[in-house]
Amino acid sequence: MNRVVKMIEGSVDAPSIVRIIRFNIKLIKFC
Repeated sequence: MNRVVKMIEGSVDAPSIVRIIRFNIKLIKFC
């Protein structure tokens, strides 16, 4: 969970496009 939170916090500072890409990659890894 901590690693996921760090990814979310890191994507907040990144542009919205990068945040969406990271979010999609995260979903793929979880699935």
